[in-house]
Amino acid sequence: MVAGDSPIFTKSARNTVHNFVYSIFASLFFVNIGLKINFFESFNLFLALFITLVGVTGRYLGAWIGSTLSKNIKYRNIISIAHTPGGEMHIVVSLIALSFGLLNKELFVAIVFAAILSSIINGPWLAIASKRFNYLESFEVLVYPGIKLEAQYKEQAISKLLDLLKLEYREANILENVLDREDIVCSGLQNSIAIPKGNIEDETKTKIIYARLENPINWNSLDGKLTKNIFLILTSREEQENQIKVVKKITNFSKKCDEIKGLDELATEKNIEDYITKILSD
Repeated sequence: MVAGDSPIFTKSARNTVHNFVYSIFASLFFVNIGLKINFFESFNLFLALFITLVGVTGRYLGAWIGSTLSKNIKYRNIISIAHTPGGEMHIVVSLIALSFGLLNKELFVAIVFAAILSSIINGPWLAIASKRFNYLESFEVLVYPGIKLEAQYKEQAISKLLDLLKLEYREANILENVLDREDIVCSGLQNSIAIPKGNIEDETKTKIIYARLENPINWNSLDGKLTKNIFLILTSREEQENQIKVVKKITNFSKKCDEIKGLDELATEKNIEDYITKILSD
């Protein structure tokens, strides 16, 4: 908690500390459970499947009703599926209940089984359900003139990319919007890629503006590397779905070192535009 609240720690440093602490104490927690209970002796298949079914169904229906009441009909199924995993909180609470004699061992093992199984099936279930949202609608790729951009810090880089659109009086508001979102969630990804995001009013197309920094700069990236490739993503407030899709596709791209190397080797604006368009169209 001290490390997380300290302004001295970068995002990558906090992630490193979090992963280190989580990997140690989570392992010790499950070892402690294993030492207390013989799971094979206390395992009841029918009870475990029943608890899993009730838990998954209850959480799904709860999220479904909440999404319906909030009028988020389009993403209702995705939101509901995302809420189905049991997770460690269920295990912690049931362990406390077991220690106070409120649960027997069979019921506790069934709850642990349900939490693990619901977490395992959530990924494939979510992937199947989200396939219909993968198609990216109308978008436009712009490449910074000359490709290379000179900037000493990210605010300057974003401002120069916005200059490319010649938005005049609206530019200051858009820049403020992008930087506000940067303060909430830093857009620095791994492998020297950043994806700052913002909104443009009265625009029907999602715009992706690409630039390659002449000198890489610090963007508080996840892996601690300096940022070289910038993808500024701009959409209207009515097209937030498109922004999510672009973020997802570029995030997946940032994990593929060979494809990033292919982008770095391109030397013309047209080739880069075609390359990015292909990435977003796949």
